[in-house]
Amino acid sequence: MIQDYKILYVSYTRSGRGDEVHTRQFMAALEALHPRVVFHTPRLAENIHALKQRRGTKAHGGADPLRELRYIGGMLLKRVREQWIVLRREQPDVVIMRSCRYLSLVWLCRLLRIPIVLEVNAPMWERNLHPTGERFRPMTFWCWLEARLFALADRVNVVSQPLKDYYHRYGLAPNRLTVVANGVDICSFSPTRSGSAVRTRFNLEDKIVIGFIGSFAPWHGLDFLLRSLDRWAVDNPDQKDRMALLLVGHQTRQFRLPDVPGVPTVMIGKVPFEQVPDFMAAMDIITAPYPPIEPFYFSPLKVLEGMAMGKPVIASDQGQISELITHGYNGILYPAGDQWGFLNQLQRLIEDGELRSALGANARHIIEKNFTWHINAKRVLEVCNRLIRQKYNRY
Repeated sequence: MIQDYKILYVSYTRSGRGDEVHTRQFMAALEALHPRVVFHTPRLAENIHALKQRRGTKAHGGADPLRELRYIGGMLLKRVREQWIVLRREQPDVVIMRSCRYLSLVWLCRLLRIPIVLEVNAPMWERNLHPTGERFRPMTFWCWLEARLFALADRVNVVSQPLKDYYHRYGLAPNRLTVVANGVDICSFSPTRSGSAVRTRFNLEDKIVIGFIGSFAPWHGLDFLLRSLDRWAVDNPDQKDRMALLLVGHQTRQFRLPDVPGVPTVMIGKVPFEQVPDFMAAMDIITAPYPPIEPFYFSPLKVLEGMAMGKPVIASDQGQISELITHGYNGILYPAGDQWGFLNQLQRLIEDGELRSALGANARHIIEKNFTWHINAKRVLEVCNRLIRQKYNRY
């Protein structure tokens, strides 16, 4: 097997976006495993929130079709020039591209006969769910772009089996798709992390703390969690004072936060990523109450991180979550959207501290064995190795 080939990793992820964590931690793991890897991440130093403030509420583009066309044309020329310079300077043997919106890079790799691997976390049409001022680019644009990218790429790495199945149904050959789930930094997200400072700061020392962490977006199910806990508080008035709800995250424009439930609630807002393990450590039970979603193509980082912390995670039974969690062994599952099913399982966890400890210990073991960033990068390297063998016809 060829070991000295050169990898160019290209990402246009900006600082401040959710996938910044994936990008930075994958880069560190890949660099530790492979002797010759270079990174082209021109946007990683840019903060998306500061950028939006400078340009108004839109990150780029606008409602004016002519302005949008000028923007697309200008960006295409800029990226072609930039990517050509990088490819000619670095002379990579294989390219990995995240933020798969740049058809220009795939074209150039084809022109130069460089194998290219795409990293895909979600279908392109998902962009229609996140208004960014690109109103001139309807779903048909993103579907067309995605089809062109996938037709030209050598391999496509997807984060979950449901996402692989989704693309297979739309005509992509299974042998060109590889499932590479997200990973966790198991040193930062560790059962040894103490949550005592957070508990003391927010008067949670004597409470059983139910936790939610992530953006307050409709697809994360916070509204379901709050309504369910409100129902629980009505049915269990004698228990609610020993409980607390800890919410860590920020509200999005697409989501109106429901009324706070009838249990003591601490709402933190968004915290720096390096502080997330401290807040998770303060939680006794971590929730992932995703509503019914089809296809559920996510590889949910917060579920993985909660399991790595050695915490019992209660989550809706769908998608990759059903593969991560074996009900009653390393976590708790309930039918997505089933309030009574959720509350019955939550009550089990509230009443049984030994069960919480056993679930958390088993969850940590599963993460150490299968879902570290080191393992993630190793799987990507296996894809690159196969492409290099094909390129040089060495077996």
